[in-house]
Amino acid sequence: MIRKAGLLLGAAVVVLPAAAALAQQAENSGFYVGAGGAYNFKPDADVKGDVDGKIEYGSGWGATVTAGYAFGGPRVELEGGYRENKGDDCPVAGCDKGTMTNWSAMVNALYDFNTGTPITPYAGVGVGAARTKVKDVDSKTVFAYQGILGVAYDVTPELKAFADYRYFATEDMKGTTDGGLDVEVENENHTGMIGVRYMFGAPRPAEPEMVRPAPPPPPPPRITETPAPAPEPVVRSYLVFFEFDKTALTPDARRIVETAARTAASVDVTRIDVTGHTDRAGSAAYNTKLSRRRAETVRSELIRNGVKADDIAIYAKGENELLVPTSDGVREAQNRRVEIVIQ
Repeated sequence: MIRKAGLLLGAAVVVLPAAAALAQQAENSGFYVGAGGAYNFKPDADVKGDVDGKIEYGSGWGATVTAGYAFGGPRVELEGGYRENKGDDCPVAGCDKGTMTNWSAMVNALYDFNTGTPITPYAGVGVGAARTKVKDVDSKTVFAYQGILGVAYDVTPELKAFADYRYFATEDMKGTTDGGLDVEVENENHTGMIGVRYMFGAPRPAEPEMVRPAPPPPPPPRITETPAPAPEPVVRSYLVFFEFDKTALTPDARRIVETAARTAASVDVTRIDVTGHTDRAGSAAYNTKLSRRRAETVRSELIRNGVKADDIAIYAKGENELLVPTSDGVREAQNRRVEIVIQ
């Protein structure tokens, strides 16, 4: 078992520094806490020493609590856990069927794989210690290790639900039975776990201010007469911004659409172009549909504010024509927009 633990630690030493160099997901960094419940299965355990044989095990239950820090990809956490499995056919006299419990304290190193969606796969390893006991045999504190594979889902920017598989094992537990026999019991466990993590201080994208065109330069002075003041330019272009993966209008967005509707009512209008855009998080096909839904939301709000439906044309650009160029999968608030242009 020591050799297996060494392989897990070696993998962590090689993978985690490389992963840290690629960490660019600022939205997923910070302190977090978590808790989970487990259904676990324990293979039959070999018993060696003054008595040889097997203890037959089946399913059991468990729970963990965690506290850690995420670096936008890699994360490190402290974990406290409990596992219990009832046994059968214990070869040691008086060992009450060999019920085994494990209280564990682990240090886990994990990596979250950004997919540009609310779903985040992750993998990791852990090392630590476990207080292991077989009923009617001494309790012992032994070296413990585990491997982890799982997936998390963003319920909100702060709250994540997760489900994972864990292979947990320790050194063989050596102890003395109540009857004075020296025994050595094998200990490994397959655990399926579900739970939640809460991220403290997870940033929410701020709504940027509306981008307005710069006013034209003043006309050159005339020698023979006093120049007339230049007319105040009429703003005919507006930007409406959206929250991540949302089509609902924020209060600020509704005010901008209302302003555009008032402008359309005060000038000669031949056509109003409403063009939807997204950032590059998610697939191109999904983003094209999302940009159209955003454009349709703004069109409906313009009509509600008195604009004629026949005067409005809508377009869907998806993740094309970015306002702020980014790499694929990056969430950028200024790219989640609808442009209103009054012709």
